Amino acid sequence: MAAGNWPRRVNCPKQAGDGAPVCQNPSMRWLFSIVLALAAGLAIAQAKGVGAPVQIDGRPVFSVYVRVGSFSPAERARIIEQRFQKIADDPRYDINLLRVEDTPTQQDIYIGQELLVSLGQADADIAGKPLNEYGTEALTNTVAAIRSYRESRSTSALTRAAALSLVAILLILASCRLIKILLDFLCRKLYRIPRSFPLQVKLRDTVLINRKSFKRLFRKLIQFIKRVGYLVVSFFGLSYILGLYPWTREYSDQLLGLVGVEVSKIGKGFVAQIPNFLAIATILLIAWPIIRGLRLLFRGLETGQLSWPGFERDWAMPTFKLIRLVVIAAAAIAIFPYLPGSASPAFQGISVFAGVLLSLGSSGAVSNMVAGIVLTYMRPFRLGDRIKVGETIGDVIERNLLITRIRTIKNVEITVPNSVLLGAHIENYSAAAHTNGLILHTSVTIGYDVPWQKVHELLISAAKKTSGIVLYPAPFVLQTALSDFYVEYQINGYTRSPQRMALIYSQLLQNIQDAFAEAGIEIMSPHYSAIRDGSSYALPPEAADGLPPTAPFRVQTESGDQDS
Repeated sequence: MAAGNWPRRVNCPKQAGDGAPVCQNPSMRWLFSIVLALAAGLAIAQAKGVGAPVQIDGRPVFSVYVRVGSFSPAERARIIEQRFQKIADDPRYDINLLRVEDTPTQQDIYIGQELLVSLGQADADIAGKPLNEYGTEALTNTVAAIRSYRESRSTSALTRAAALSLVAILLILASCRLIKILLDFLCRKLYRIPRSFPLQVKLRDTVLINRKSFKRLFRKLIQFIKRVGYLVVSFFGLSYILGLYPWTREYSDQLLGLVGVEVSKIGKGFVAQIPNFLAIATILLIAWPIIRGLRLLFRGLETGQLSWPGFERDWAMPTFKLIRLVVIAAAAIAIFPYLPGSASPAFQGISVFAGVLLSLGSSGAVSNMVAGIVLTYMRPFRLGDRIKVGETIGDVIERNLLITRIRTIKNVEITVPNSVLLGAHIENYSAAAHTNGLILHTSVTIGYDVPWQKVHELLISAAKKTSGIVLYPAPFVLQTALSDFYVEYQINGYTRSPQRMALIYSQLLQNIQDAFAEAGIEIMSPHYSAIRDGSSYALPPEAADGLPPTAPFRVQTESGDQDS
């Protein structure tokens, strides 16, 4: 313990530099030694073996372990450091005069006649060393530390540190320049790769990364590596420069210690997680062959190489995707407990928060997905089918779990949510077109004066002339209404090209017009509401040429005049 902790005597001949008396009376020294021994004996039972280090210039030289009186080990170490610091800063103190004197119960370190510190048997016992060895080692370390403290602050040492700092700065700049030259050279070599080299990454038929995007990605990666290199070189260079000067050496140690601690934490964390990584790899190695096997199975069902009674080929890939989703979800659930930090409250809180957001914001998406699954197994249409949903008529060009895309005959793409499709009335024109054939139909109205046999003949001939209407099954006519002024006839024709419906209808109507015009029969739709004098036909001029004149009739006015 420091001498400043002892009881004072008024007749002590002199005091230490911090006001602590240095008593030279041998009898008093023995008395103080006995008191120290008793105090150490009481404190050693409470000692935990963790001492307070005594540091000089930020470097520990020895440690004290026990409480003496009201002073804790940390307070003792602070007082001893102040005394050593005073000696180290004052060149008038000759460190060669530092010595240790033995007593039966303690080791006293002096400089000249000035007592600096007393180390008791309790400290040595906790340090696990003999008392004389403990004191000698403390003295040796103290002398070396004070000598190093003075030498590091000498003019020659500071001059050498300044020169080394300049060299370090030049090496930092040169290293950064070298990093830039090497990475730029690598970039130039990359751009000289022949265009014939297949520099791309593909997933099936989709090109994920082509030559241009690969070069752009590589350039960004090179820039990132370059900046990281600059940062690493600057960090270690700055740490080295700070370590050259005694006033900043502590900051250098802190920087290196911080990086070392973090790297050590990362390394220890990685080592600790190796069993979890092995478990995750095992789960993935089990899930991957299962997915591959399911893909082969359902691919065979899709192509017809395999068959399953009652299982449609169109169901193969949607069913595979659903089962794959279940397998992936099961693997994710199994992997989750092995993820680093999965048991932490923060990770669990984020998981719950993400789940709440997903459940609140995906109600529409979930309903569309469920509707997409139902539509898959209902099979109301296939890709490429011509369908009608509401007022929309077009071909199905895409279908997934969320939406269905329809391209109309005007090349307008319409996106319909699957939930809307599930609740809508869907007309599929392509379902039976390639088997029984799709029946196209249109109606005309003809007057009662025309024999219905003639009308049937003309309509069927017009249908047979229409491109896209097949001759077998043959077209047929239905009479659908007997109205006040005309009879309504419906011509029906089979087609196997539902995608050409608009063109077939247009050509059919043209052929009907031509057929009735050539036969001299008026089409009464729309019917005429004007009074006709009967002197002309309601036919195109070229169709009326050569027809006999109609019989005139007279109209009499109220005045009695007649007009023919």
